[in-house]
Amino acid sequence: MDEIDAKIIALLKENGNEANTAIARKIGLSEAAVRKRIANLLEDGTIARFTVELGSKAAISALTMVSVDPHYPVEKVAEKMMNMKGVSTLYEITGNYDIVALMEGPDAETINAIVDEIRNLKHVSGTDTKMILRKRK
Repeated sequence: MDEIDAKIIALLKENGNEANTAIARKIGLSEAAVRKRIANLLEDGTIARFTVELGSKAAISALTMVSVDPHYPVEKVAEKMMNMKGVSTLYEITGNYDIVALMEGPDAETINAIVDEIRNLKHVSGTDTKMILRKRK
């Protein structure tokens, strides 16, 4: 990945729906060159996927920190959590908790149901959930 690829990625992070022609204008390349670079970034795994981020009017978001039993592999719990509806992003972290999950749902009841599902996973020893009030970049 070079400096041009980094600029393309930065623009896609801001707006994953931005047209290749607009990206090309901003960085001084042809649309075909931008299209080829994006294809290469997808092929080599630098870009894993394009996603949709819901606005505050469409969903409620929450972060749930999860502790896993010390003698059980964290990645096994993480794999189960990634398959849960409503879990949009998952991080394995250091510190008092092992996993942080970003969850989205239409209402607080949906978030609560996801947290209950996480708590019922075998080898989950604790959770701490924080509702997101406002996102700032």
